[in-house]
Amino acid sequence: MRQNPSVELTPDGGPGQVKVGIPEALVQQADDGAVRIKYEAANPFAPDIAKDPPWPMANDPWTGNSDLVFTPGADGVRVDGTRTDYPSMAVYQDFPDGSSRTVLIDPATAGNSSGPMVNLPQHHEIGSGGEAFAPFDTGGWNPDCDVRIPLPWTEFGFTADPPLVPSTPSPPGVTPV
Repeated sequence: MRQNPSVELTPDGGPGQVKVGIPEALVQQADDGAVRIKYEAANPFAPDIAKDPPWPMANDPWTGNSDLVFTPGADGVRVDGTRTDYPSMAVYQDFPDGSSRTVLIDPATAGNSSGPMVNLPQHHEIGSGGEAFAPFDTGGWNPDCDVRIPLPWTEFGFTADPPLVPSTPSPPGVTPV
C-alpha cells in the first residue's frame, strides 16, 4: 500500500518541500475470498492532532480513511464499504491476460483547496456500505466460549518482512477444507 506524496508550496506559490506519509492498514480475509481492508492515511505536513484529535472529535480524525470489502465474483471484484469524502478514489482490476477494468471511480465531494478541511471528517457508503462487514465481524470462532467472534486482523507489512496471517479456529466438528 502506498500514499501519494504531499507538496508544500513556497511563499511565491511554487513547489517546495515534498513528503510522503506511510498509511496504516489492516486486512482480514473471509472463507469466500473476500478481503476487508481498513486504512488511514494522514497528510505528512499536518500536525499530529489532525491524526489523533482529542474528545469530542476522537472518532473523526482528519485523515483519508476507508473500510472497504473487495469481493470476488464471476464478472470481477466488487467494492463495498465506507470512506471519507476526500480525496478521490479509483479502483482498477488487472487480469492475467493483461487487460484491466475500472471497478470504482469515487470523486471527492470538493476537489478544490477546501476539500481536506471540509470533507476529511465526513464519510459516505460505497455499494452496500457497512452491510459488507458482517461476514468479517462474525466469521471467527472462539472455541473456549463456543461463540462467533470477528475474524483476526493482520497489519500490512513490507515485502522484505511480510506479515503472518493468524489462523482462525473452526467451530467444533468443522474441519477446514
